[in-house]
Amino acid sequence: MPSSKQEYSETARILSDAGLRPTRQREVVYEVICGEKDHPSAELVHDRAKHRMDGISLATVYNCLESFVSSGLVRQLNFQRQPSRYCPFTEENPHFAHFHCRRSGRVYDVILSDRVRSLIESELPEGLHAEQIEVSMAGTLSSEADFSPNSPVSK
Repeated sequence: MPSSKQEYSETARILSDAGLRPTRQREVVYEVICGEKDHPSAELVHDRAKHRMDGISLATVYNCLESFVSSGLVRQLNFQRQPSRYCPFTEENPHFAHFHCRRSGRVYDVILSDRVRSLIESELPEGLHAEQIEVSMAGTLSSEADFSPNSPVSK
């Protein structure tokens, strides 16, 4: 939980910069999503938000998530027959791939190399320029792989 008013004002600034009115509910939901990098579902965001703001409803969480996705603050990840998951957008690397482990249900951020990004962009028809690239993959993690779902991974 944020420990000072300054941290709340940083969240309010981020929301305002994205064109959103920084309500207390939006601040709490955004902080929950950014607090742990585990790609939570709306239900998990709601469970965590209730610890910070008594009485926040699941409908409010869904409304906040929808506004974050629409404004570009958060990515909505959809995997077959799974509830949507949410990932905060980072300016440091707007080109992420997401790997969904079908065995564990965990989602991993995979940083795309410049080579892969260039290859994808080279496939676009003339006149189109990708400002953001999103790739979703699904499979299983090998038993010897030791990746944290809370940290981006790369080759």
